[in-house]
Amino acid sequence: MLRMIPIKPFEFLSAQGNECDDIEDQLSNLFIFEAIHNAFKQEVDYIFEGCNLPHHLRYPQPPVIDVIQVEEPTLYTPLGAILTSESTIDDIYEVLENIYLRQLRFDAEKDFDNRLFLAFGDQKTSSLIRSCKGLRTDTPEQFDSHKWILPAPGLWHLRQVSLSFRTQACMISLRCLLALLGGVSMPPPDSMKSKSDGLLCVKKD
Repeated sequence: MLRMIPIKPFEFLSAQGNECDDIEDQLSNLFIFEAIHNAFKQEVDYIFEGCNLPHHLRYPQPPVIDVIQVEEPTLYTPLGAILTSESTIDDIYEVLENIYLRQLRFDAEKDFDNRLFLAFGDQKTSSLIRSCKGLRTDTPEQFDSHKWILPAPGLWHLRQVSLSFRTQACMISLRCLLALLGGVSMPPPDSMKSKSDGLLCVKKD
């Protein structure tokens, strides 16, 4: 019998691969430089272009992680536009049919008997695919049963969750610090702008 064991945020943040390391420092430096570059493009270009600077003073580059040496390039198939929102279970049914039957042109009668496809995406998409599988457990047809697909949250999305936890922890610490300083307050987390804004507004009462 399976038993659900809740995972505490600290256990997730301290797990191997989620702790702050050189890779995260390189990414942070890159994002900071990119933000400054977007605001002062000419000035930044003047500093870094045409100058033989030491390696540690050059414009940051994305870190390279676990480079795999392969003899042949990985095969991939670009997909066409999928004009479906993916916000409901019915949408997921439509997307899976679009990708595997219409675009990749698999045969629904025989190509899904002994195969397993990994589907990486965000957590909501993974959850909806699991719901699709659960609703069609007793369906005899292989494609319609969706036993052939295994949803998994992508690494990028998991790291986003980690970043969200870290952001919330930093915000709580900052709120405590501002409270100790007195006379300065921050809006509650629910009223702050979305993460895409990349802004944290601090106001003084």
